[in-house]
Amino acid sequence: SHGLGNSHEQFAQLSKQLEKAKERADLLYQRWLELEEKKAVDD
Repeated sequence: SHGLGNSHEQFAQLSKQLEKAKERADLLYQRWLELEEKKAVDD
């Protein structure tokens, strides 16, 4: 059956998407931390 190969391909793409999402989340988190620091300084 070639269905297995297909699911492997789907899994590979999912991994890529997860990797990208993680990078984006890390960036957003960094930006958020910077904003929080600025807020703390402003007080």
